[in-house]
Amino acid sequence: MHESTSSLYVPTELTPQQQGIDHPMQMYGYLWKLDKIKGWKRRFFALYGEGGVYQMTYSDGPKERVKGTISNITMGVSTVAETNKSIKKPFSFVLHVDPLRHGAPVLYLVGYAGINDLRK
Repeated sequence: MHESTSSLYVPTELTPQQQGIDHPMQMYGYLWKLDKIKGWKRRFFALYGEGGVYQMTYSDGPKERVKGTISNITMGVSTVAETNKSIKKPFSFVLHVDPLRHGAPVLYLVGYAGINDLRK
């Protein structure tokens, strides 16, 4: 189902619980996400979780509606590695949610100042 929006849409800030997230926020901030069709898009990311299992949401901004959620980011399974996917943007990396499962999410992300782009 595709959700339509109009120019009169006024975003409301939802709590993590309203978004179905039951774990504490660990980090948040802006990163660039590679869209297969539109190229690099600046997105606001929030990482939630504890005990080695995390999920990440992304949106246009901290008070905007969530555009997507990446679940099952798991220590010991998920991998993060540097990539040269973007020569013009420093600090490029790729997140493989489950490198052993065919069709599992793979995200290409960029931060301009590395880990300093994210806040705890």
